[in-house]
Amino acid sequence: MADVTTEENYDVGTGAGVVQLALTIGEGQFGTCRIKLGGVEIVTATGPISVRVGKRSEVKGKTLFVRSVVNDVNSLTNRMSVTYRLTGGAADGKTTARGKVTREGDVLVFDANFHLV
Repeated sequence: MADVTTEENYDVGTGAGVVQLALTIGEGQFGTCRIKLGGVEIVTATGPISVRVGKRSEVKGKTLFVRSVVNDVNSLTNRMSVTYRLTGGAADGKTTARGKVTREGDVLVFDANFHLV
C-alpha cells in the first residue's frame, strides 16, 4: 500500500524517439525503486536512476509504474521526495511527489503511474 501516489499522463509523441525516465530521491534520504512497463519489470535499483523506457511506438498505450521505498536516513529532516523526469516524448515532463514521516527512521512508499499516451 502506497503512502504517496502520483497518477499522470505522458504524451510520448510520434516518430522514432526513445522515452527515458530519470528518478531522484531528494531531501538527503535513501531509497530503492522498482520500475515496470506494462506490468513487466525493467529495473530495480537504488540511488539516482536513469533508464531507457523504450521506443515511442513500443511504449505508447502502456503504463509506466514506479514504486519507491524511501528510508528516512537524514537526521535533519523527516521530509522525503521523489522526482520523476520523463524525456523523449512530445515534451519533457517533471513531477515531484512529497511526503513526510512522523518518526525518525520511518519509511514511506511512493507509487507513480505514468500513462504513456
